[in-house]
Amino acid sequence: MNDAPTHACDIANETFDDWLPDSDPDNDGAFCGAWHVEYKKNSRFALTPALQGDRPSGVAVTLHDGASWLRIWQQLPHQSDEAQADYALALSAPAKGGDGVPILKWVVLLSIDAKGQRVLHKTLVQGPIRLVPGSRIVRNFSTAGSVDGRPLLLAMDFADGPGTLAIASLSIHPRGPLPNQPTLAKRPERVCVISWDMAHNPVGRAFLLADMAARNHSVELVGPIFKTYGTSIWPPIADALLPMRSFPASDMASFLRGAAEMARNTRCDIVHVGKPRLPSLLLGHLISQANNCPMIVDVDDHELAFVKDRTPVDWNEVLAAAEADASGFAIPHSDLWTRFGETLLAEADYVTVSNIALQRRFGGAVLRHARDETLFDPARYDRDQTRGEFGYGAQDRVILFLGTPRAHKGLLDVAEALRRVQDPRLALCVIGRIGDKALSETLATYTDIRLALHPDQPWDRLPELVNMADAVVILQDPDHPIAAYQLPAKLTDALAMGVPVLARTVPPLEDIALARAYLPVPNDAALDAALRDVAADRIASQGQAGRTYFLTEMSYAVNAARLDLAYRAAQQARPAAKPLLDRTLKLLSRKTGIALGPSARRPPLRRDDAPRDMIFLWKQNDSDIYGRRPDMLAKYMLETGKVRRIIHLDAPIALQELEQQSEAAQQQAAHQGRQIYETVKKRVLRQADTADFLRRTFLHRGRAASGEAFGQALPPPEAYADFLRALREEAAVQDGPLLWVSPLVFDYPLVMEVFKPRLVIADLIDDQRTFPGSSAAYRQRVEEGYEAILRDADMVFSNCEPIRKVFAPLRTDIHLVPNGCERLGGDVEAHAALRDLPRPIIGYVGNLRDRVNWPLIERIAQAYPDGSIVLVGSAHGRPEVAAITERHANIHMLGVRPYEEALQIMRGFDVAIMPHLQNALSDRMNPLKLYVYFASGLPIVASAVANIDELAPYIAVADTDEQFMAQLKAVLNGWIPPVNPALRDYLVGKMSWQARVDAIWQVLEGE
Repeated sequence: MNDAPTHACDIANETFDDWLPDSDPDNDGAFCGAWHVEYKKNSRFALTPALQGDRPSGVAVTLHDGASWLRIWQQLPHQSDEAQADYALALSAPAKGGDGVPILKWVVLLSIDAKGQRVLHKTLVQGPIRLVPGSRIVRNFSTAGSVDGRPLLLAMDFADGPGTLAIASLSIHPRGPLPNQPTLAKRPERVCVISWDMAHNPVGRAFLLADMAARNHSVELVGPIFKTYGTSIWPPIADALLPMRSFPASDMASFLRGAAEMARNTRCDIVHVGKPRLPSLLLGHLISQANNCPMIVDVDDHELAFVKDRTPVDWNEVLAAAEADASGFAIPHSDLWTRFGETLLAEADYVTVSNIALQRRFGGAVLRHARDETLFDPARYDRDQTRGEFGYGAQDRVILFLGTPRAHKGLLDVAEALRRVQDPRLALCVIGRIGDKALSETLATYTDIRLALHPDQPWDRLPELVNMADAVVILQDPDHPIAAYQLPAKLTDALAMGVPVLARTVPPLEDIALARAYLPVPNDAALDAALRDVAADRIASQGQAGRTYFLTEMSYAVNAARLDLAYRAAQQARPAAKPLLDRTLKLLSRKTGIALGPSARRPPLRRDDAPRDMIFLWKQNDSDIYGRRPDMLAKYMLETGKVRRIIHLDAPIALQELEQQSEAAQQQAAHQGRQIYETVKKRVLRQADTADFLRRTFLHRGRAASGEAFGQALPPPEAYADFLRALREEAAVQDGPLLWVSPLVFDYPLVMEVFKPRLVIADLIDDQRTFPGSSAAYRQRVEEGYEAILRDADMVFSNCEPIRKVFAPLRTDIHLVPNGCERLGGDVEAHAALRDLPRPIIGYVGNLRDRVNWPLIERIAQAYPDGSIVLVGSAHGRPEVAAITERHANIHMLGVRPYEEALQIMRGFDVAIMPHLQNALSDRMNPLKLYVYFASGLPIVASAVANIDELAPYIAVADTDEQFMAQLKAVLNGWIPPVNPALRDYLVGKMSWQARVDAIWQVLEGE
């Protein structure tokens, strides 16, 4: 580094090499303390201290232009399993000045694997995001789960300047039990926490239970999303790192369908139901049945206080309602079912409650509305900065209401008190969406007090926001039925952060009042006096008393131990009979026609299982031609040693269809028919077999009375089952093989019946429901085919997020494993087809049909008349393609080439292109060719289609045809530097088929 002052790190490009992915966490490229720098060649940037006052607190990252790209990282202090730590990372954008704010592409935790390479451990921020000037984000994370104590690296990626983004602070809080607090020796359990709706605030308590359990256990939070309340997960928790799954529902039938599917897809040792409402109880019962595990029910409100008729209903009343009130019966969250939920509570294996008032009514163990004491620590947050963000200064006294404003919570009483006191220092800050129109209109009339309304904020900002308050006022209406049993979570929040609390003492708060953790305000006079004390800063000591109570009674450390005791008690207790829940399921199944019951999926494999045979079902007849995803997965499955043998089945095909393929190839250039003919022939004659890879295709005579091909008499199509049974016997296929299917395979049920697999694995690579030109009858057949396979499959994978999303109504547990690439060797000899072609050679390899932007290809040909545009692939069904090549002498259509030959051709390109259209097909595909291009070492120019995020940072991406032409020119002229070979090799390793198959096996083995 040049002679830069020690307090700043101005980095000049000429003093560094190209961007290199240094796998050594102890390299000597440290800047600004522990931060290390990697960047793309020719990037212009600077690192300078981020200051709090005049004290350095972090690092400010400045990118000087839009082409610069910077990554910084540091190794976190080593944490053993017994001494893990919690961290808070704050990133901020300057409020004023400068050129703007660069994009934050991601923030991740990396671990160092056994080979010394960096691998993804956890994603903390998934971008790209660009912060608004003056804003900031805080991410809390822990080092829990590091592998074998290996080092963890905190890394973040910045791009698209100019501008500055600051790592404002990174604080560490060692995790451990609080003094004199109980700890339990325990084994990690798999816990499923259920919310009756994931779209609005009832999920808050369920999230707390899951988050608290995650301290010691493997946890996920699940539940329906009823369209009445929204279409997505509740915003305050939507970005949390906790694993969450949901399914859409509108009525009883859609809820039961989703609940049954979720129960089949859930593996757990304990079910913890949040709130005794029918949706959560039924889902919990189904999951409990499927896993033969206990069901705990948590009560944090008296649910009947939210309905007009506050008396429980019994089974006979439910039966009567089924006939008398069809509308209420059909809505899972109707008043009828809410009242019945309290009756069903008696069938829980164990009960937890949030306060002593609920304990008096329902029994059970008290689990407080707890908070994580390592996060809810006022020392971690910059109080003045947060107050400044919301417009408050040092002289202001902020009265905070943070939560869901409702009439019984006393918000209007606080406003009235401020009106009476009339102290300009007092400011009421309300953070939370107001769904009550009347309440909102009433608040709008308080124009004579300082009142500010703000929308919901992310859950992870909760401690930071509470920390800005001078007091929290909780005025539950003592005459309201909700207040008689509800302990507001905002009480815990305030006590945790040492903020004084002024509260009316209602039954749920009685034991807390005895501990003097808050200041009671029994009447208006007491409230007014307390507010004047707040304005005069005379009750700060009350805040410290509250925090002491929190640490000893309401912290995670205390309540996680209580939670573990509840788990242990539920597991040791004799499972309770659940006749009412069983009868309810039977009644609803009969009414809706939805099959319900304990249909658990087959258990995952064990690591020590002997290698098994794997049956591979492919939906077409082009295996071994293109190096498609199924071909690569089958190849690398064998290399794991966990598969004894592959029995690969292409789709059955009639002789007439096979001959038509061959004839079409003779009539049309670049048609795959000839290759398909030869592939089927080799499979029928068993010329494609190896000792551990059998390739078969059922060739039949179709509708003809007889038929012969390749010296063999052909059977009728109805003989496919006999063909499969003969294959099973001839190949001595093991009992219970693995069955891998790439939907859609219409003969799947027949294969299932013959081979009776140990596991069924489905791999979704596209959505045939969107294919153009299909009849309504065919689309219905396709829909039913998907439903059958996804209903049976034990594990389901997809190659991109849109595919996972569109099939979510059928399966909620789809695992994302993108396409991959092979590690390719060094230089290869130029293919004969390219030797005499003028350069530059601009090449495309892949399907030349529906998704190709042909006008753009013609435009490229016109722009580079002295170069060569080489196209490799099949244009079957597109005879007009031939006319395009005739119009342009420099377009060379090489047709279909086997995978290995296509690789050789590709590696002779000067630039590889992917000029794709953006349509329904491309929106649901993960282009395999980009991975192969990248592994080949080629510069790439691609259209900005969906699902290329993993490679987009390393290729030239264009939104329009004009941008595509500009990017192509820049690549050919060397204006865009190539990816450094070491970085490319590192990335290819991460994206290799070996890595993808390893990820799949982690799921198959239940990891």
